Amino acid sequence: MQTILVITDQEQETKAELKGSLLTLNPLAKLMFRRFDYGLVDELKSGSPQTIPYLIFISSCLEGFTLLKELKAIPILSRIPVLMLQAGATRRKNRADQLLQA
Repeated sequence: MQTILVITDQEQETKAELKGSLLTLNPLAKLMFRRFDYGLVDELKSGSPQTIPYLIFISSCLEGFTLLKELKAIPILSRIPVLMLQAGATRRKNRADQLLQA
């Protein structure tokens, strides 16, 4: 079974929304939710090929870009597609729009 690793700092209700959306990508996938911690990359690196996810989804994780950099630096993990959803980009765009309109 293919696994989608979801790394998020979000609450339960958001996890339910993510679950519904991600399962449309692959209804047979197993979703594994994790909070970011600094041992996560080492855990993935030392896992067997069967435990390595086929997709990593990073949602609103403050350390998302750091995690992405670490994942892409490890050959066996660098081939895993990573989708990132960062709310901060939207806030920055909204702030920039406000400044331009002022």
